[in-house]
Amino acid sequence: MRTIMALACVLASASALFAQAGSSSSSSFTPAVPAAPSFGGGYGLWGGNFGGATVEGSMMQGMASVISAQGNYNLATSAAAVNATQAIKQDIVNRQDATNAYFAIKETNRAATAAMRSPRLSEEQLVRMAAQAAPKPIDSNEFDPVSGRVLWPKLLQADAFKQQRAAVEQLLVKQAQYGKLGLADLDQAGSAIEGMSDRLREIINSVSPQDYIEAKNFLKSLMYGMTKTQLS
Repeated sequence: MRTIMALACVLASASALFAQAGSSSSSSFTPAVPAAPSFGGGYGLWGGNFGGATVEGSMMQGMASVISAQGNYNLATSAAAVNATQAIKQDIVNRQDATNAYFAIKETNRAATAAMRSPRLSEEQLVRMAAQAAPKPIDSNEFDPVSGRVLWPKLLQADAFKQQRAAVEQLLVKQAQYGKLGLADLDQAGSAIEGMSDRLREIINSVSPQDYIEAKNFLKSLMYGMTKTQLS
């Protein structure tokens, strides 16, 4: 009789624990955390008293506690596994969101930069702009190709520019006679004009802005007309 009662107690305890595990697993991603078992007061699984402090009652209460502890351990282990899986899944989602945000910001910046960038100019437009930016050569009002006489601006008529003026005038006459200058003549013309520009820069603070600009632009036109290069 006592053996039958003990087996019935064990089976009842196991059924109760399995029912608890089944009901706890119904909520996805919310793992069950079992509460600590309580067998205070010497009462058994059916709410009755197993003989007070008798040996049989104490044995059945101990067996029920062991079975309950094993069930709670299994539930806690399962809950830990679910939590770990959820943490890994959430980490993957967070990384994916961060990657998507990075490329979205990069694409937005690229689009903004492209919108602000001016359209690419055609070859014809570039040539036209270069021609417009190039200084105009001195004309017949500023230079007499027969005599080689040049109508120099006021500042460039000073004695400080006399030597360079004479060299440029001789080369201009030669250019008018032969149609072009050789490499040595071009180097000489460039050196003479650059020397005048350097000297002009030295006196910039002692002359009027209008006279300086007039002389500088004249030298730029002279350099481009003789050497096809621009004066800095």
